[in-house]
Amino acid sequence: MQHQRLVIATGITNLTDARYFSAMGVDWMGFDLTREPRISRERMQAIMDWVEGPRWLVELDGTALEGLPEGIAGVVVPAGQALRDWHGQTIVSVSTGLPADADVALVDVTRDARLPAWVADAEMPVWIRAPWDEALLSKILPMAPQAGIVLSGSTEEAVGIRDYDAMDALFELLETARG
Repeated sequence: MQHQRLVIATGITNLTDARYFSAMGVDWMGFDLTREPRISRERMQAIMDWVEGPRWLVELDGTALEGLPEGIAGVVVPAGQALRDWHGQTIVSVSTGLPADADVALVDVTRDARLPAWVADAEMPVWIRAPWDEALLSKILPMAPQAGIVLSGSTEEAVGIRDYDAMDALFELLETARG
């Protein structure tokens, strides 16, 4: 499945989510090392070895790049966080204004669907992360037609089992918005 806009899946902790998002054609897939329980570097590498297609990123709350699996092409960091010795994509999580030291700005949006005014005129790519449902995605898509959409993985109900009905509805909405 190919999308007109960039689709990113973060918070991947299991192969079930990784395989689902890969099959849905996401452009980027990533691991969140800012929340507990943190996925191990070994598990990240194992998931990356199983899944082909998307580019890989990791979300950090510090600047520790050591020990990241091979194949990580992007790093998400909070605004103001400097990365030394990093030569891949730098995605900066921001709430106000465009970051000067980033390749991509990541904006978190709440259910009220208020985007910062600068998003529409941004000179750099913008990714939007939110607690998505169909109503919120329907509001945001026309407000930011060029923005990437960041979806989140979650936990399995049992090993290899997860209900993807709500996520399928989001992907269907993304497809119909291509129009």
